[in-house]
Amino acid sequence: MSATATAAVSKAGAVKKDSVPEIIAASMVGTAIEFYDNYCYSIAAASYFGTIFFPAASKANPALGTMYAFLTFAVSFLARPFGSMLFGHFGDKIGRKMSKQLGNSPDPLDLIAKYGADGYVTEVTLTTVKVQNFDKTITTIPPYALVSDSFQNWRGMWQSGSRRIKRSLFFDMNTIRFCTEEETKLFYKKGWLKKSEAEEGQAVNLLAFRNFVMQYLGSHPKINHECLQMVRQMEPAPEGLPIEIYCFATSTEWPVYESIQAEIFDYLIASIPQFGLKLFQRPSGVDIIESQTEKKR
Repeated sequence: MSATATAAVSKAGAVKKDSVPEIIAASMVGTAIEFYDNYCYSIAAASYFGTIFFPAASKANPALGTMYAFLTFAVSFLARPFGSMLFGHFGDKIGRKMSKQLGNSPDPLDLIAKYGADGYVTEVTLTTVKVQNFDKTITTIPPYALVSDSFQNWRGMWQSGSRRIKRSLFFDMNTIRFCTEEETKLFYKKGWLKKSEAEEGQAVNLLAFRNFVMQYLGSHPKINHECLQMVRQMEPAPEGLPIEIYCFATSTEWPVYESIQAEIFDYLIASIPQFGLKLFQRPSGVDIIESQTEKKR
């Protein structure tokens, strides 16, 4: 097991299993209910089932109608092994698969993020699924909800060793413009514009920034270069033009992942002014006061 998995197991703890007394008590209750059901059916079969369901045989010979009624009782016992094999197959195929997905194993790395739960599955029983959230609270979920509905499982993320970074920077569209001749030469020299883009004479500063980000991500040591890397322009919004950075960090541990993401965006935000671009930011009280002061001057 990897260091990350070991740390996760130590934090989440071992999966709780049903105790032997609980299993014995559940088996006794089930057996008692089954015995009561058979007892009621046998009394009904001996009393009036023959007359109701086999009237012709009962008129010819009352004992024959009663025998037919008990014969249906016998069929239920003969069919029981075949029923157990059939439904046992589906129980193993579906039930055990769900238990494995939800973390019914010594390796509680399964995570779900739904129904107010966001953490490790620590206990799976017939009636409840307990999730220890990242804030150490406990959320209880009925198992049927996880069968009838979908849930998010983060095991694949842990096993891949990479965690996705997907965040947008919103640019003030008033600052998007064509590059000056000096900027075009500078950006081409640094490799942020291709030769064809620079020679056309209509290179846009936002294009140079996107090429710069791709170059930066491609050389970053904490980015998984085997996974998808992309810088894409999204649909304009009231908050500006979003440029989404899409890549994968080399660590799945939450603090390390957040540190890598912050390092990337700190550098990108600090680099934006050299492209003549500005990020969109709603005006604060200080901005309004400064604007009014400048107007008075």
